[in-house]
Amino acid sequence: MRVIVLAGGNAERFTQTLKKPTESKHKHLISILGEPILHRTIRLLLLMGCRDIVVITPPGLLDEYSVIESKYVSYFERSEPIKQKLLEAELYMTDSGNNLILLGDVFYTRRSLQKMVEPLESSSFNIYCRYAHSKINGKAWGEIFAINITPGMKESVIESAKIISRAFSEGNLHRDNIWEVAKLASGIPFESLNEHPMLPCYVEINDFTEDIDFETDVELIKKSLPIDLETALDKLSELHEVINTNQIHYEFLRSEHESLASHVSELRNKLSLLETSLSWRLTTPLRVFKDKFLGPFTRISINFRFEVKDKFSLKKFTLEAWRYILARLSGITHKEWIRALPSEVFSHLPKHQKAIHIGGHLGREYDAYEDVLFIEPIPKYAKYLRLLRRKVIEASCCGDLLYITKYEQASSNLIPLEHEVKSTISTLNMKLDEINDGSFDLLVIDAQGSELKILKSGELLFHSIIVEGSIIPRYKGAASKKEITEFLESKNYTFVSEFQHGNDDIFDMIFTLKV
Repeated sequence: MRVIVLAGGNAERFTQTLKKPTESKHKHLISILGEPILHRTIRLLLLMGCRDIVVITPPGLLDEYSVIESKYVSYFERSEPIKQKLLEAELYMTDSGNNLILLGDVFYTRRSLQKMVEPLESSSFNIYCRYAHSKINGKAWGEIFAINITPGMKESVIESAKIISRAFSEGNLHRDNIWEVAKLASGIPFESLNEHPMLPCYVEINDFTEDIDFETDVELIKKSLPIDLETALDKLSELHEVINTNQIHYEFLRSEHESLASHVSELRNKLSLLETSLSWRLTTPLRVFKDKFLGPFTRISINFRFEVKDKFSLKKFTLEAWRYILARLSGITHKEWIRALPSEVFSHLPKHQKAIHIGGHLGREYDAYEDVLFIEPIPKYAKYLRLLRRKVIEASCCGDLLYITKYEQASSNLIPLEHEVKSTISTLNMKLDEINDGSFDLLVIDAQGSELKILKSGELLFHSIIVEGSIIPRYKGAASKKEITEFLESKNYTFVSEFQHGNDDIFDMIFTLKV
């Protein structure tokens, strides 16, 4: 399927009705939920597996409209005067598959786009539209958001578009749009085009998907969106910035999250008692105090190792509490959080300038890097990393099918031999060469048995490599620790050291490039 995003209009109605400054005079670049709508559309299409995307931009604005750089996305300036939308898209259509044409000035929900990219039966086409009134701006008329055309219907639909456009220019038709094209291509006689029958090709989209004609439409969309988890997490991300600057606004937390107010108040009052030496791991009274007064907030710091000589850090404790809250909101269980401790291997390496970490999980090794790109296929872990403002790609590097186990940290692209598989999901599959642009000097792989397959998927240009290896394979087709070592040594890497990780036969191994 080829997806064609029509964003080449001049948006004259939008710019002429602007009453106050906005972040952009181009409506395709207006931000909703903190993201330009064109960027959102392309990002969601890529996540849904679309690999042939064409974006038509206004003349002279190619660089400004190139919002996502990807080998799967092409940008072209509109070179001709604006004409009927389907005829504008005709130049970029393919004959080898479906053509999904999206209007670029629409705020699409994830659910509506998912419906639009579904495959169609041969010799058919779908019009994705709102046939009834809008629940957002109250408009009584319908709106068309997209059209999906199979190769068998392409010629018929384009010919219908040309007839409609010609009739409109000759004054024989009062409007020239996709509604009329759909009716004519569906067999409605030309003389009956002013009627509005419900056609089989219409697919109703009546959620929060809406087009933008005026500045007021933007505000109405923002006000109409439900306060769901995605919106709430955007607000939580703003609080994260406050914590990073050591400006802990508990009053703001209390007003925004009343359910946490009592915990926050107790935390501020009781933690002052711990400013001196702490050793609650060994002292019974302190353990009772922890369980009774601080509840879950102290459990999340189980990886802190307070000794008698250490001074308690309110800043560090609060940051850890914040990360725990975001993890739970992302669907991560308490047990998963406790087990996700940084590997000892990172304490034996200097900080690297740039690193690729495949199998990022909860990113607990983040502080070991100066800059890092996480690759994580499990959606809830990737969402958590995004909430922490980490660089993350929700993808796999060794296949597009992921086996989800009951213990999700053990999920893999290979069939597990020890853990029960509870479900499978499709993931974006990216080779190592697609990720590495040559500027990274550290590669970390924790891919549950797929480490050797990933190493073979691209050129190894890293100064150091940290890779997990097992003496006994725990996944079908997994390489052993010995096979990984032999492969890296054949690629001019030297084994430096190893550290036991998890079970007795699993190790984190360090390799460096021979000088």
